[in-house]
Amino acid sequence: MKEQQEKPLFSVSPPLYHTFMQAFERQHIHLYDADPAGIKKENGIEVVLRYGDRFQHEIRKCFSFSDIENAPLVAEFFNQAAESCKEVLIADYYKMMKS
Repeated sequence: MKEQQEKPLFSVSPPLYHTFMQAFERQHIHLYDADPAGIKKENGIEVVLRYGDRFQHEIRKCFSFSDIENAPLVAEFFNQAAESCKEVLIADYYKMMKS
């Protein structure tokens, strides 16, 4: 089977992208501070989320199609990712100010 390529999350799964936007907006994180992508698999979608300085931090999680319909499970993942992203952005800011 041919390996699927990463595509922007909004084109792979608009519902997942919407949940991503909500979680990051609640944490007051600009959407340009993260790079959400998705890979369609046979049984679901793998979310690839990069953030931080030069997008060097990465979180991956696979969601089955039934998981995607289970909004709390997906929201929990994106809420944790937003919190992690916020911590990294704050740390990156202080590193930049020190230099």
